[in-house]
Amino acid sequence: MLNSLENWLANAARLALPADVTLAIGPLVAPTGLPLLNVAASRLRPIGSQHDDNREPRQPAIRSRRFPLSSAGSVAEFLLPREIAAGDILEVELAPGRLARPGDDYEIRRTARSKPDDSAGRAPLAGENPGASQGAGCAAEWDETIVFCRPPPAGCALVVRDGQASGYRQVSACRVMIQLTAWAATAEMADALLAPLFASAFAAFAKVDRIELVRDERAGLVLRLLDPQADLAALERTVADGVSSSAPPPTRSSARLVVRGELETTVLLAEHPASATIECIDYTLNWSAGSGNSAGRTQFASTERRRLTDADV
Repeated sequence: MLNSLENWLANAARLALPADVTLAIGPLVAPTGLPLLNVAASRLRPIGSQHDDNREPRQPAIRSRRFPLSSAGSVAEFLLPREIAAGDILEVELAPGRLARPGDDYEIRRTARSKPDDSAGRAPLAGENPGASQGAGCAAEWDETIVFCRPPPAGCALVVRDGQASGYRQVSACRVMIQLTAWAATAEMADALLAPLFASAFAAFAKVDRIELVRDERAGLVLRLLDPQADLAALERTVADGVSSSAPPPTRSSARLVVRGELETTVLLAEHPASATIECIDYTLNWSAGSGNSAGRTQFASTERRRLTDADV
């Protein structure tokens, strides 16, 4: 889970680092070669809320799907298909993790249109408003268009509602601890390597709105880090120990970051088909009365219906 965050930071950092510098992710005890850079997310911890039970309220889970805007990068207006209503748009994703903001980056424009109305010339149906039509033989409908202030980049997509789901969604404040480390032969070299890694991490968090930590549709679990903001917690420099070499031990320069944001947890439960329930049983009782041989007995039959109770289960 934290590996997704480490990979995301590492991909952003490689653009600013020399090609001959090794960048490793995950916790490291000692360097295997010099120079070496390391990105490690050590802990993600939800922060208790103000509720008495220290839990954020759970909301119903919602299934979503991505709808790519195929002409993104060249045009700024996109007519929404009939199966997508503006109210079903959950997010507008300009790039992975980066969202467009309504009002600032885009708006929804509604325009009236008309189509032939098969209700012309007939009586209104039950519950139908006879005054809803506009003109003879026409009914009012709307086209909805998403209009961007400037053409969005290629890869832009809409995240739209795809129906209610069994499960829940919970959002709680959280903190993430991240360690950025540089090992080098001297302190000057270690500091020089740490600086671009440190800068790239801050720039990456400044440009992102969502970081997807886990998406396992089969297991029914989605974890996202929302609105992360990174702050410097400490700068440290030590001599690396645990290195078996006759050369002087390398210098270790590190920056500890604390990232504050919200952890969105979505749990999607498997949909089971409705099971049949036995409500009652019809049965027939047969018995006989009298004594002696079968000719002297009287046969009786009765058909009854009885509803099951908890004691029968």
